[in-house]
Amino acid sequence: MISKERLEDLLRRSAVRAGSPVWRRVRPRMETIAVRAADIVAQPLRADLARLWNEVNGRHEEVDRLREELNRLREEFYDARRRLDDFEHHNKLMPEQVAAIEARLSDLEAGASTAAKNGGDNSGESTAVLDEIRTEHRRIRARLTAVALYEERIGRLENSIAERSSR
Repeated sequence: MISKERLEDLLRRSAVRAGSPVWRRVRPRMETIAVRAADIVAQPLRADLARLWNEVNGRHEEVDRLREELNRLREEFYDARRRLDDFEHHNKLMPEQVAAIEARLSDLEAGASTAAKNGGDNSGESTAVLDEIRTEHRRIRARLTAVALYEERIGRLENSIAERSSR
């Protein structure tokens, strides 16, 4: 009598021999069916992948545009900062200059009023000088007003740049 294991081994060998020609005929058909099924499943995935690829490319373009805008804003900010520093430097010098001019003006006014009271010969000349000084004083005040307006404009620009960069 044949043992159980020997019988199983013989059955396996006979199945392999008998199945081999069948498998050779069935295998290409099964592979064709598998490829078609894979294409059917892969088609929506390919469409999703193409859509995502386009989104990523769109994001890259947006990032590049934002990077360029950031660089432009950074340049504007540094330019505004440089101008503000220059302005602050000149603004620090202004009070001293205005004080010196006002001191000179008061000295000239005092001298002119003394000369006018004394009835000196140069009262007409001192009045002309005094008028010229007053005119120059008005010009200086106008310049200071322009400087104040410029400072206000720079402040608005800095706020605008800060708002843009915080977005």
